[in-house]
Amino acid sequence: MMDKQYITKRFINTCIRENIYGLLSNNSIIETEFDIPDLPEVLKQQKLWLKITSSNQTNWLPIVASDYMQYWQLASPMWLQKNSDGYLIKHDYQDFVAILKQLPDACETALDSYLLELDCATEHRALARQGFESQRCHLKRNINGYPSWSERLLYADQVASYLDHPYYPTARAKLGLDASDIAAYSPEFAPTFSLYWVAISKAISTVSAKLPDVWPSFTDVGLSPDLQQTHHLFPIHPLTLPLLHQHVLKDTSLQIILAPKSALSVQPTLSVRTVVCCADPNIHIKVPLIVRTLGNKNVRLIKPSTIYDGHWFQRTLQFIEKNDAALQECYAHCDESLGGHMGDDKTFAFIVRHYDDINLTDKTPVPVAAFGSVMPDGRPFISHLIAQFYDGDSKLWLKEYIHLLCHVHLTLWIKYGIALEANQQNAVIVFYHHSRTMTLLMKDNDSARLYPPRFNASMAQVGLGDVIKSSAINDIKDIKDQRIVVEDELALAQMFLTITLQLDIVAIIEMMSAYNIINRHDAYQTLIDCIDTTLHSLSKQGYDIHLAKQVLLESQHWYIKYLLSAGSLLSKEQSGASDINKFYGKSAPNTLKLMQQHKQDS
Repeated sequence: MMDKQYITKRFINTCIRENIYGLLSNNSIIETEFDIPDLPEVLKQQKLWLKITSSNQTNWLPIVASDYMQYWQLASPMWLQKNSDGYLIKHDYQDFVAILKQLPDACETALDSYLLELDCATEHRALARQGFESQRCHLKRNINGYPSWSERLLYADQVASYLDHPYYPTARAKLGLDASDIAAYSPEFAPTFSLYWVAISKAISTVSAKLPDVWPSFTDVGLSPDLQQTHHLFPIHPLTLPLLHQHVLKDTSLQIILAPKSALSVQPTLSVRTVVCCADPNIHIKVPLIVRTLGNKNVRLIKPSTIYDGHWFQRTLQFIEKNDAALQECYAHCDESLGGHMGDDKTFAFIVRHYDDINLTDKTPVPVAAFGSVMPDGRPFISHLIAQFYDGDSKLWLKEYIHLLCHVHLTLWIKYGIALEANQQNAVIVFYHHSRTMTLLMKDNDSARLYPPRFNASMAQVGLGDVIKSSAINDIKDIKDQRIVVEDELALAQMFLTITLQLDIVAIIEMMSAYNIINRHDAYQTLIDCIDTTLHSLSKQGYDIHLAKQVLLESQHWYIKYLLSAGSLLSKEQSGASDINKFYGKSAPNTLKLMQQHKQDS
């Protein structure tokens, strides 16, 4: 499918899923057929339509029933429009934005802004395809042809960069970057570049731990070594330099000094703003980037509080894994103790991830985001991984994958009152070379959700309450972003459902089913059985599973994230969302409940 058609279909489907401006609820679904000259064959065969009526035209969107993420899906990226000139075939997103503008609750300014995002996504998808073609020979190489785990992870990140987010329609768009920026700094093209550096007075900046040996000296970046006594050296992404110049020019006290030389060769990971140090791939550095992704409100800077909150969860999760026999050796967490910031400024900050303490020898870490990416041979990457590490046994791999994610994340939720925002980028699966085994590699847990009554009670129940008080684990009150600490368990349910279940499991089942790698109904039955078994085990241990069972298995509708609404098309006043990445609607079919009914009916 060509880029514009592809983006158009994703956009309209998301508008239906999120009921944008009442698109679905304020209009009617009809069953009819059209006998119109020159009607495309795909529309001639269509029976069901979403009829959208306005003062000067009527549009009919071809739709089909769905049991996955929404009750109705767009059947084709073209539709029928009738106005004073007669019937027309429409087929691109500009025409659809014009329809949305006529809806009663529409915000014309937001839609005009989103048009730029649609254009950007179309352009950047074409660039991603160019990147894929330029890297085709490199991508044909077997992942185990790379000698080190760090090279294999970087390869997997590059593979993932060619695939869109499952649900956000314009995820391909990196707003703020042009074609030359993407070629020079994005993983699609696997570039290498050097970071810029700025010296910031120690009086106004904080560095939380010892800097790694790979860090350049003041002399390396062209500054006087005497500054080491009075300043910290912060890394700056080349694309952030324009904004940096604005800050530096305003500073006349020499508290902020832009270094004249770049230093430290790096390569971009999937997140773009996190880079790998070429001289020491055990070290990844996350830096602010002036780019917007997953919505024009999502600027990829670094909020200083995330440095401390991410480290809080790192230590807590490591402590739980070490002391809870049920979770031992199920996951590891990279070290995120080192970060730096200048007060509350989001443009002067960094986080360092150390992988030194994790034994990844003879292992291959792969982000879930890479699984569905199509390789040069036309197969999704997961097929290559299953062939490599599971002797081609897709059914066994999926069963163990589902078990790993459900066991870890349901235990953290039900037992410890913790729900992690481990999306496809942050959920890294570690494959073992000499056994059919998988574990999780965790990182970037600065926006989790924690329910104190469950956390405190469970720590005491498993005998860890006193140990926590006397250990390096901080008190819950030390969490900086108080949105993390929630007042009821529903917030945990919503995060598990929309992240672990829908993004990391259900999206993978649907992808593998689409490629005929697995049987869809069998896969969902495996998921249902795994959730049932895990919840039953936790219930027998005395933990409350009632909400989990209701939300995941029994409720008629599932919560889903309204990413487009909160990220681009609604103001915070309209959505009421304190966090645009956690704005939910309860409007999706409960796929697991429907699968259970299907099994009973058959």
